[in-house]
Amino acid sequence: MVPVTKARVKVWTYCIVAIPALIAYLLLHGKDKIKLKMDINRFWIHLRGKRPKSHLYAFYYLMCGIREFRNVFYMRMGYSSMLISWLMPEMVEFSFATPSRFVGGGVFVQHGWTCVVDAETVGENLWINQNVTIGHQGKGHPTIGDNVRIGSGAVILGDIKIGNNVNIGANAIVVNDVPDNCTVCSPKAVVIKRFEGLNGNGQQGERANGPLHSILPPVTSRK
Repeated sequence: MVPVTKARVKVWTYCIVAIPALIAYLLLHGKDKIKLKMDINRFWIHLRGKRPKSHLYAFYYLMCGIREFRNVFYMRMGYSSMLISWLMPEMVEFSFATPSRFVGGGVFVQHGWTCVVDAETVGENLWINQNVTIGHQGKGHPTIGDNVRIGSGAVILGDIKIGNNVNIGANAIVVNDVPDNCTVCSPKAVVIKRFEGLNGNGQQGERANGPLHSILPPVTSRK
């Protein structure tokens, strides 16, 4: 008798819990279905380098293995996703607050950790990395164009417009309009202060974390 391994149990478990999601995929129709297929294409091309031969198989694979894709799928489903999302939980650290009707197809999330997407509208082929914040400031939300890639740690706030074919660099803070066909980024780190180091008596001068050195014992004497 072949022993039942943890991997086999996991595969069969996914086969069972994915059934409601597969049914929901088949029932999805109209523009949301078209957009979801664009999302599947984008994820699959990133993983395999080509379009999927079967969107149904690719959907099952992505739902089982890519939690960021679950967030995208549940965004496409809207409130009805609450009926099945408890079976295949989404990534709680990633919030897609913009409804599907305002989000174009081809969404790709490379890493969804601590991301918030709360835009007025989003165009097609949005690429998001980790720690991205897109949200309101004052009265309005950002409008994101087509073919926009947002690097890790970027912050986009307010009633502004991000044009088409735009790359937003890592940790960029964007609060003004960005025109089409350009790349924006934050300034690189610069030295704003130098510490004294050893003084004339061979003792350490000013330190960046000075208070800790007066409290913590030397490393060699810690137990």
